[in-house]
Amino acid sequence: MPWYYRTTFIVLMLASVGPFVLPLIWLHPQMKTVTKYLITALVIILTVALTFGTMESLRVLKEFYRMLGKM
Repeated sequence: MPWYYRTTFIVLMLASVGPFVLPLIWLHPQMKTVTKYLITALVIILTVALTFGTMESLRVLKEFYRMLGKM
C-alpha cells in the first residue's frame, strides 16, 4: 500500500488540512464505504461547527474593538 494511504498519514492530514483530505479517503482502496461516509460526515460537521465558531469569535472581537474605540 502506498504511503499516502496509511492511517497515520491520513490522520495527520485530517488534523492539518481538514476537508481537503476527503478525496484521499474516498480513493483509499481498503476502507469500507460505510467508514468513508462516517468520516466524511464527521469532517463536514466539524468544519461547519468550526466555521460558525470562527464567525462568532470575529463578531465578538469586532464588538470589543468598537467598544474600545469609544473610550
